[in-house]
Amino acid sequence: MNLPLITRALEHADRIAIVATEGVFTYRDLLHTSSQIATHLLNNSGNNSDNNSGDLQESRVAFLVPPGFEYVATQWGVWRAGGIAVPLCTSHPRPELEYVITQSGASIIVAHPHFEP
Repeated sequence: MNLPLITRALEHADRIAIVATEGVFTYRDLLHTSSQIATHLLNNSGNNSDNNSGDLQESRVAFLVPPGFEYVATQWGVWRAGGIAVPLCTSHPRPELEYVITQSGASIIVAHPHFEP
């Protein structure tokens, strides 16, 4: 999927993109990790064989990831895979998360290992 955001990030690959508690990350880091996430989403979506365009066709992807590099990489990964990102708040109780997932029509859920249960 050709996104202006990705094209711009490629132009500035060696510049700092994110400074977070877990470290300093360049756009190259962000592009690499988001590409891996997009590939994983596409390989596990179940839509690949039926999908000529090779993307998620705007399927909603809910994700529960703490703020920082992984959050941004996950969001970019969803976009790169052709999905619509539905961020979930890590501080919300389970019933509220379930409500957002249901009401958004999310067909895929991505959770950081800390939040899997």
